[in-house]
Amino acid sequence: MSKQIQFIDRDADRNAMDLDLGNRTRRGRGFNSGRDPRESVEYETYDQSDVNTGRAQKSVQGYVIIATNIHPEASEEDVLDAFADFGPVSNIHLNLDRRSGFVKGYALVEYAQFAHAKKAVAQMNGTELLEQIISVDFAFSKSSVKGLDRVAAD
Repeated sequence: MSKQIQFIDRDADRNAMDLDLGNRTRRGRGFNSGRDPRESVEYETYDQSDVNTGRAQKSVQGYVIIATNIHPEASEEDVLDAFADFGPVSNIHLNLDRRSGFVKGYALVEYAQFAHAKKAVAQMNGTELLEQIISVDFAFSKSSVKGLDRVAAD
């Protein structure tokens, strides 16, 4: 019995695979899309030239403020009663912990108009709600530096 030794040329296999993949369009992350990754991308923005909002950024439906240090046993009605004094509340989110069923400690309150949200932030920040001092601020804020300059600044 004679044994036969066979050599495998792996470089030829790789070259054949490269030729085969060259005919296909590859999509997804990690493939060269032909676009310079440092190139800035234009995103849709909201025109807010009619109102001076300072650092507050408008979301899709209105101005969202976040209240932290909310008592775990607070209800939506408690938070709504506190924030409804400053204007009509468009939406309110009081997220619950799945395991305990209690409030996670924050609330998101949405106003349609900037003036109402600003008044709520100014007057509710540092006030007491259900025996706890809450902190209130805008949930979305404008960045001072845009685009790639922000990455370079970090």
